[in-house]
Amino acid sequence: MKKHSIGTLEESRLLQQRKRSFLRVIFSRSTIVVVLLLLNLAVLFMLATRLLQKLPLLLGSMAAFTAVVLLIVVNGKQDASIKLAWAILIAVLPLPGTILYLFAQLDVGAKLSKKALAASISDSRAYLPASKEDTPLSGYLLHHG
Repeated sequence: MKKHSIGTLEESRLLQQRKRSFLRVIFSRSTIVVVLLLLNLAVLFMLATRLLQKLPLLLGSMAAFTAVVLLIVVNGKQDASIKLAWAILIAVLPLPGTILYLFAQLDVGAKLSKKALAASISDSRAYLPASKEDTPLSGYLLHHG
């Protein structure tokens, strides 16, 4: 009878260890990552199948968008070689080419730097002398050369 109770205790302990190891495997990082990757692939596959259903609409709208942007580029006031370079870039890569074209034509970086320079100059005017004769060194150099 004692053998039976010892065997039962040992079996229940092994069963608990198996449950713990099974739960560790299920809730381990690698299992969670694999499950999330499979879920991501399933969502990606589902989106791809829906996108393929709308492919003619997508291609038609992309062609119309490219045609409009190319008309804007060709009717621009740049040199013909510049127009050709932009037209080739936009025809090959419509969306990135259009973004680059807008960035180059709007000249956002130069406008922002001019605005920052003007703000810096206006902020520092209070610290600059009003005329050349306001500082002792400039007055001396002005009169004695």
